[in-house]
Amino acid sequence: MPNSSSPEVNYARLDDFSVFKSSGADALEFLQNQFTQDITLVTPDQAQLSAWCNAKGRSLASFLIWQDAEASDSYYLLIKKDILEPTLKRLKMFVFRNKVELEELNVLVLGLWSEDKGLQYAPEALGGKTSFAVHQQNEQHWIRFPARGSEQRYLLVLNSQNTAKFNPQELRPDSSGIEYISADAAYWTALDIIHAIAWVELANREEFIPQSINYDAIGAVNFKKGCFPGQEVVARSHYRGTLKRRSYIAYTGQDAADINVGADIYQGDRPTGQVVNIAHLPDNKGTWILFETRLEAVDGSTGEILCLGAEDGPELTVQAPPYPLEKPEN
Repeated sequence: MPNSSSPEVNYARLDDFSVFKSSGADALEFLQNQFTQDITLVTPDQAQLSAWCNAKGRSLASFLIWQDAEASDSYYLLIKKDILEPTLKRLKMFVFRNKVELEELNVLVLGLWSEDKGLQYAPEALGGKTSFAVHQQNEQHWIRFPARGSEQRYLLVLNSQNTAKFNPQELRPDSSGIEYISADAAYWTALDIIHAIAWVELANREEFIPQSINYDAIGAVNFKKGCFPGQEVVARSHYRGTLKRRSYIAYTGQDAADINVGADIYQGDRPTGQVVNIAHLPDNKGTWILFETRLEAVDGSTGEILCLGAEDGPELTVQAPPYPLEKPEN
């Protein structure tokens, strides 16, 4: 039987994510010309979130990007698996004569989290670092993710061909006293939602401009880096317009198992928003939602509740993102 006094680390296989690699002499310039992020800020020690837009400024994909510690002309990109194929196909259309190779990697993506902030289960080099700090060693890529209070949370990419025999006890040489608990990946998705980190996936592809999913507010859009596809639309919304839509967090304990990404959010008999990402927790523990909506729907001015999927659907308890939603200066 497990030792109940042992410190616990939850882990989940994140099979809904994939990783691909962009490498070559022109990789930096190529990515810089395509994405909303300033790729010069991406280093082996610091990953950055970014979006990729179509000509209308709608988000085709989102990524977490970090640089290879052993090859400065190589970058790793974490992406939702269901849009990997169309994203790579479209990106390759813009390579032209650039010296760039784009290839999907055979890796295992894991999420690990613990409620014990003092527990040392990740590399010491990440201790005290900011969100999305990276540590690469022994074909392991550890990335620190946003966490609340006493929690700590890491995404781990293993460059391993033999992922079927994964044993969490073998991750760290000093992990013998830790109890690793296999958890449903929905909990990791819920934690991303609780921190209002949106992901572009197949069901919401080309639905939102980056500002609607708060990508400017979390530093995933850089307005001073120069041109990228859809830049004119995105920049116009930033400099000339008043943002009228943002993404917020919601929870319901009512049955919502049949509701998916793309479902409408209702206020009374009126659709007022749309589900961006959703996490149905196992064992009837409720559903977490990240949804995009008009600001007046969540400012308390109407006094009307929000419902999921229909005007009589599950009632939502709404909370603001854990970061400011004012327009950034960059």
